[in-house]
Amino acid sequence: MSKEAARRPPLALPRGRDDDDSRTGVLPDHYRNGDVMYLNPPVPLGAAACSTDASTSTTPVAATEVHPVRATLTLLPLMADPESPRYAWTTKLLANAAAGPNARLRVRPRLTVARWTGNVDAAGQVSDKLVHNAAHHGKPFSDGCIDLRLTVLAETEELRIEVADAEPAFPDFETATSTPPKGSGLWWVQHYGGRLSWDVKVDDSGRVVGKTVTAVLAGVDEREPA
Repeated sequence: MSKEAARRPPLALPRGRDDDDSRTGVLPDHYRNGDVMYLNPPVPLGAAACSTDASTSTTPVAATEVHPVRATLTLLPLMADPESPRYAWTTKLLANAAAGPNARLRVRPRLTVARWTGNVDAAGQVSDKLVHNAAHHGKPFSDGCIDLRLTVLAETEELRIEVADAEPAFPDFETATSTPPKGSGLWWVQHYGGRLSWDVKVDDSGRVVGKTVTAVLAGVDEREPA
């Protein structure tokens, strides 16, 4: 091969030549120019030459095709069930003269630890009076106790105070709640803007074993600031 041929630059083949695929725009892997064979790696249409350093790199890099359909995934937080408890606590109290005060003394620290945002003093008073009513006007269970349960609802921060005893009836409930005597447990619930209700208590087999009186207090302390 002559020196002149070696210095001769590669020549692009005219379109339409037998060795040029004019339909795809891809030159053949090699072609001849006189005595010199020039290698020509195929470059597909749409290819882009990208380099982190254009002065030193000439390696062709194929462009990434973008799919015409795109999807965006957004993760949303799970919504809390308004009736699901954020805090729950249950205890048993002997049905005697000290049942009410014992309930108040136990409720206040429990709600403080639970960081309940409502009126803790009011919740203690209501618990005291409802447990006292159950111990004196209801009937204790076979173990001689009254059940007390506190539940703070996750969504509303409302406090549910439930007091259960073995007496399934609550005579004149509507009358007692409409004009409760001052100082009674029902009066305290009304005084603090709570909601009062009751229902029969059943065991796992569906047998009626007593009743549950429920007072619901707001999760916001509405007392005037000092």
